Amino acid sequence: MADCLIQSLPVGSVTGEISPSGLKVAGRMQQVTIPDNAWVPLPAVALSGRNAISVQNQSGFEMKVNYDNSVGYIGANVAPNGERFWDVTDAITLYGRAFPGTGSILILVEEIS
Repeated sequence: MADCLIQSLPVGSVTGEISPSGLKVAGRMQQVTIPDNAWVPLPAVALSGRNAISVQNQSGFEMKVNYDNSVGYIGANVAPNGERFWDVTDAITLYGRAFPGTGSILILVEEIS
């Protein structure tokens, strides 16, 4: 049988804070009314420490989501009665806008941090 060499490694210490990655403990859901003629921030004020957001379109009309509120009706589509998810921090503002000619629609915005 071969000889085994067992080595002792020095024991060290670690200081600081350990935090799991991913979702934490905060969340918020808000109803937001968005018009068909202007971009509206989703939500008006972001949840501090946010790392995910979902937009739930509970209306019977299409809507768009974009990072740029200076464009026309261009962006990611959220189908009628559909939902979209993004992994974005609270430093990123999303904007929503209802399909032109539909008037204002009510949506749900859920944020997780």
